Amino acid sequence: MLLSDCISHCLERQYPAFEDSAPAADVLKALRKKNLTSVPVLHGGKFAAMASFADFDRYMEKKGPLEGVPVRKLGLKSAASATSGEDLFVFFSRLGSIPGPVIPVVGENGMFEGVIRKDRLLARVAEIFHLGIDGMTLELEVPMFGVKMSEVVAAIEKNDATVLSFGSYVPSAESEGMVIIMRLVAHDPFRLVKNIEKYGYVIRYAAPLSAVTDEDLKEKALEFIRFMDL
Repeated sequence: MLLSDCISHCLERQYPAFEDSAPAADVLKALRKKNLTSVPVLHGGKFAAMASFADFDRYMEKKGPLEGVPVRKLGLKSAASATSGEDLFVFFSRLGSIPGPVIPVVGENGMFEGVIRKDRLLARVAEIFHLGIDGMTLELEVPMFGVKMSEVVAAIEKNDATVLSFGSYVPSAESEGMVIIMRLVAHDPFRLVKNIEKYGYVIRYAAPLSAVTDEDLKEKALEFIRFMDL
């Protein structure tokens, strides 16, 4: 999935950004007024760095007032950015290298396009993998090799369940197996778990196990009352 697929949901094109020739005092004033932690700094429309309160404090502590000082004189370090053509999940490996709550986004030519807030990006990923309150989570312990994911999915889906997303990880360096995590929707989660155990799979975690709602209980109670009236 390309990062560009998230842009329509997450990109803020109107987020404040300043050319490196802008007065540093004006940029600091904008940070305070808009209650921001940092803003992108551009050079000829291309993303160059992020300016934060720490950068202004460092300059004023060493060199004094900001009057007449352009942003480029603050000694800003070059910062990482994301390109709209990047693969979203490959980009996740670099997410920790971008400090602060926003991610600057540039086009293929390096021109600044806007920012994506990290919390909105994470929410989008959670939506893609169905990590909300609907559905259930099932974790299976399986051997490191020899397990076909297609067979696991087939075993689950023949029990009136639909696999929405899945992933895997190795619990520790000493582990001889791995854990498969699935998000799914099941008509009867409890029966699904029992049947999966019968197939020989080791269930590490499964929740919630009840798909019965209050309305279901009311309907069953009414059926029982009707039966007693016969």
